[in-house]
Amino acid sequence: MTTKETVLSHLRSDSFCSGESLAKESGVSRVAVWKAINSLRAEGWKIVSSTNKGYKLESRPDKLDDAEIRAEILKNGVDAGRVFVFDSIDSTNNEAKRQCANVGAFRKINGELTDGEASPEELKSLHKLIKKVSQDIPQFSYNTSISAFMICVNELSQLKSSNKGVLKTLAVLIAPFAPHIAEELWERLGEQGSVCDAQWPAWDEQYLVESSVTLGVAFNGKRRFEMSFAADADNKTIEDAVVNSEQAQKFLEGKQIVKVIVVPKRMVNVVVK
Repeated sequence: MTTKETVLSHLRSDSFCSGESLAKESGVSRVAVWKAINSLRAEGWKIVSSTNKGYKLESRPDKLDDAEIRAEILKNGVDAGRVFVFDSIDSTNNEAKRQCANVGAFRKINGELTDGEASPEELKSLHKLIKKVSQDIPQFSYNTSISAFMICVNELSQLKSSNKGVLKTLAVLIAPFAPHIAEELWERLGEQGSVCDAQWPAWDEQYLVESSVTLGVAFNGKRRFEMSFAADADNKTIEDAVVNSEQAQKFLEGKQIVKVIVVPKRMVNVVVK
């Protein structure tokens, strides 16, 4: 999913969602959220904003074509229809068809599976999903769970993941949403019995600790670019990295640095005169 599609999947039509919350749930910066919102508005999405409350989706630009959606469901199976219903609150026609196709893609297990330990990157992606789905289901936030599945699958695909343990957990997690595909995957993985009888996985916070943080860099309050730092970097390290970075030089040329303000986990503001 693109950043725009991810942000859209987390927007709600029944309540406001803060920019900070959207950024956290979408796994992007607040600047990226702001750009995605503007892009969606340009496409015809009506998104209202409030300084204190955040963003709220009021209407979508087009109506869903029932015939096309039915064709996608017939092509990809009844589970595609189930997932479409779970996630259709904020879906355009193209996004709905993509959801159906993505569910069908769960069936494709290619390559030889491995039984060893999963990599840290695989575990991080998987445990983010476990936490998100485990918290979303009691809140009936099915649409954000579906979005989290697609993000996780994309990340694992980029990692070329073939770890059997990771795929087993994915099968258990997708079962409440797409039970037929989950059972099919469970059998292909060589498991006995029903996936619905498998123990629900628990997430481990140690895999969710961020090793780096991305901060916006502003000059006299105007945001110019972003930089990544080690999560445990102190303010002095961050300040030195910013003022000595190649990106900062054009904004510092001919100017004197008055002070550098580091707002933890958010931004760095360089005051110049």
